Amino acid sequence: MSKNQFNPEINQQDQRGLIYIEIPKLFYTGGDDIEGILHISLMKEFKGSFLAINLLGIEETSFTDVSNQKRKQASKQSVISPFTGSNVFLNLTIPLYDFSNGDKTKEFVLKPGNWSIPFKLNTTSELPSSLHFKNDEENYCFIRYTLNAYIFPTNQCDQPIQGSQEICLRQSSLLTDDEFLENEYERSPRQCCFKTGSYTLQANINAVNFIGGETIQLVLLGDFTKFTSKVDYIDVSLDGRLCIKSKTPQQIKKYFNLYSIQYEIKVENKKCQQTINISIPKNSPSSILSELIELQFSVNAKAITSTCFVEPSDPLNFNIQINSNEDYNDSFNNQQQLPQNWQPEVLQRQIFDSQQAIDFQKISIQFFSQDQSNIKNQKTMEEPRMNNPLV
Repeated sequence: MSKNQFNPEINQQDQRGLIYIEIPKLFYTGGDDIEGILHISLMKEFKGSFLAINLLGIEETSFTDVSNQKRKQASKQSVISPFTGSNVFLNLTIPLYDFSNGDKTKEFVLKPGNWSIPFKLNTTSELPSSLHFKNDEENYCFIRYTLNAYIFPTNQCDQPIQGSQEICLRQSSLLTDDEFLENEYERSPRQCCFKTGSYTLQANINAVNFIGGETIQLVLLGDFTKFTSKVDYIDVSLDGRLCIKSKTPQQIKKYFNLYSIQYEIKVENKKCQQTINISIPKNSPSSILSELIELQFSVNAKAITSTCFVEPSDPLNFNIQINSNEDYNDSFNNQQQLPQNWQPEVLQRQIFDSQQAIDFQKISIQFFSQDQSNIKNQKTMEEPRMNNPLV
């Protein structure tokens, strides 16, 4: 269980009160339900009544452009501003409880106490996978999901009682296993002085959806009987390529090669059949397709000849999807327990009447309209973490 130690007495963040989010795990797939329990400890009176759970999804990019650097150096400008992008693509808020029970005859003040209440959030399969990539201080990107719990203040100038917990989410399958399972190409490589003929290179792959740590099985069949030059070997590779995009000061993109795992398959006969087992790194990130970030993986095969007057043909290419390994991503999970003496009042989610719904919507909109400006101003790269507000 993903539980953190619950000890308000030593907390230094907010002496008024805090919320701890208890969930059974930190790793989810798009389309999963996120269920858990909120544990609330209020130590001082608080003017506010609405309790809510929120799932926030943010993507951010920052990078320098080499061509832009050269232009600035040529113009003797010493300061190079990075290209950046920021996008809040998910902000889902579910009301859970009204401590005032809809009584608005006077300004409600919530008295100190301890409570626990269950919650449930639905995710969709289209959500992009979590990612934390950092090449250096100016070249990085992340996609981050955070569960936030709030008791909203009545006065929008006050701060809420809150708690947060980062989770890891991976995107549901972008490809189906009946796609791209067989490719056959007849190649006529370009040459300088005489005809070298053509060859056929066929490849079969066992699937298109994989998890970090699994093995890709690639079967190659080559027919070089009509090719007069000698093929020395077939170059096979598993490549991960990251594309990140910016919004300011202009819309451009930059590519990073995350990794390339290569194999050289010797060709000793005019006809050959080889099975290649490609091991996916266990710590491989997931495939991603979002507004600002694309992370694609492909298996490539290319016939290589040492003859100087023959140019290599384009490779066979299989687009595959990799999902991150759950065991690896949960490696930062801190297994701590709530204390034995925690005895809260157990609440159940309320069904709001029309007036409560209107009041909740008004207060939450006011809060998030202010909070979004703070989110957009965050420009620092953060690693995956457990955020326990009560320690």
